[in-house]
Amino acid sequence: MTEMHFSPKSGFIFFILFLIPFFLRFGGVPYIISFIICGILGKLFFTKDDLEHLKIFEGLGLSLLFFFIGLEYSFEKLFRMKKIILPGLIDFSFNFLLLFVILILFFGFGFRDSLMLSAVLYPTSTAIVSKLIIDTKRVANPETDFLINLLIFEDLVIIIFLIFFYSFTEGRELGLSSGLIFLKMSLVFLFFYILSLIFKRFSFVLDRIAEEDIFIFLIFGVVILFSFGAKEIGFSEVVSSFLLGVAMPETKVKQKIQSSLSSIKELSVGLFFFFFSYRIGLDIRIQVSHFEFFSLIFLPLILKFLSTYFGARAFGLNSYVSLRSGLSFLPRGEFSFVLIPSLKEDISYSVFNVVLVLIFVGIVSFIFAPRVLKIAKI
Repeated sequence: MTEMHFSPKSGFIFFILFLIPFFLRFGGVPYIISFIICGILGKLFFTKDDLEHLKIFEGLGLSLLFFFIGLEYSFEKLFRMKKIILPGLIDFSFNFLLLFVILILFFGFGFRDSLMLSAVLYPTSTAIVSKLIIDTKRVANPETDFLINLLIFEDLVIIIFLIFFYSFTEGRELGLSSGLIFLKMSLVFLFFYILSLIFKRFSFVLDRIAEEDIFIFLIFGVVILFSFGAKEIGFSEVVSSFLLGVAMPETKVKQKIQSSLSSIKELSVGLFFFFFSYRIGLDIRIQVSHFEFFSLIFLPLILKFLSTYFGARAFGLNSYVSLRSGLSFLPRGEFSFVLIPSLKEDISYSVFNVVLVLIFVGIVSFIFAPRVLKIAKI
């Protein structure tokens, strides 16, 4: 049995994750971009074996990030999310259905390739956008509720798609699979809602426990148990972590959780983005025509901008805030890379590079959206 242990290279990785973001910060570069740059550079210096023992942090990063986002919500607030249904349907129609039709009619892709390409290019990166909202101090902006709700809507849609797709490819009956999916989702939501009622009923006990110095062990264990426990039953650990945060009572427990886990969250999220870009690396192979390659970049950008703008207007936001929303919702990310291996090898590298470009264009667009609109005096 191979013994796992830290090596001097482990320390070097953490030094890089401090030094590069620290110096780039003086140039106004957000930490998230710095972590992505670190991952791309790390590909040149570190092997997969060098990073094996750090993968636990990668798995925790997204779960902790969404747990913290969930702490800003309550089930009462989620029940008011019915406002996001129309914007969510607009988003799905533009970025999945319309894109699917365009890929078949104008690009000549087959049904399966068009379906998978649409799924790859449909979801905005929950990890990137939610981290950018925090890093750029836009949590209090009027569009933030809209963007977070739309991210959750997209996550639920793509999770359902993934379950349907894998059920279909494994030869299961679609009708039976559909019923099981919705039953599973309903039971998970019901479970967390009941859990929130229990937490609320015994909030005085939780407040007392939260005063203990060892409270971090309890809450850290609960996050891991519920997020990865959900994964074991085929439910998204991201959505599960979010719902666990939502279930926490509106008492000093939330403040204690935030102060206790904040440092671990920052460490895990940093390593998540490091691994995220480490896997990407720099592969410049293009297997489709240049027209198709650039079309697969510009078309998703245009469709996502338009759908987010119209969705924001339907959500009740004014024209200026809707434009800022449209420019802030462009980066693709983690779900895209989950789906890319399902593509045929003859186009997978090209789509890989497309998503990489969409990430960087989306991040830059998010950061500079307020300044661009201010300069344009819109």
